[in-house]
Amino acid sequence: MDKKSVTFYEIAIYNNYSKYKWILEKRYSEFYDLYNKLVKLINNCPVPPSKSFFKMKSYDELTKRKNQLDQFLKSCVQRKDIVTSEIFREFIEIEKNSPELAISGPTKMTEIPDLPLGVRDMIFLKYENLMFLACSDMNIASRLDAYVTNFNLPWEKKTDAHISVGAVFAFKVSYNSENNYHFDKLWAKSFPTQVF
Repeated sequence: MDKKSVTFYEIAIYNNYSKYKWILEKRYSEFYDLYNKLVKLINNCPVPPSKSFFKMKSYDELTKRKNQLDQFLKSCVQRKDIVTSEIFREFIEIEKNSPELAISGPTKMTEIPDLPLGVRDMIFLKYENLMFLACSDMNIASRLDAYVTNFNLPWEKKTDAHISVGAVFAFKVSYNSENNYHFDKLWAKSFPTQVF
């Protein structure tokens, strides 16, 4: 090898659905760039082989690194959170070579203003144009304070008054041809505990 030679690693990708196969050529630095992007988003991300301070010259060294990169990719492919990430899909050029497997990520369509609590769960009944939100106080300190305040000792008079820790909201949903959504609150029910 001369000083200007560059090593490319060949990746063969096979789409089981379309039976289409494509080949990619990537440098080691591209694998490491992929890792640096993934590790910021993914917990316990597989790790590629470490960088070498010296240029790999022997066939055995290159073969060892090729096998380590192969293991890195296989570990990535086995993780749904990695395979569905836009970063990994760009790396293996899935949308370019198998557009039928394209995944569109979430997009913000609207927002509901003035919710006093954080959303834990939601149900949207499309044909009834109804949405239900289960909300809870997301601050643990204020939740603990509310639990203590809401607690009735045996000699205290029981009342329905409480500090809300959770709530369920019902909204009537309407939208126009430009997909602009509008939410009309139908009712809300508060609870002294979190709602699930």
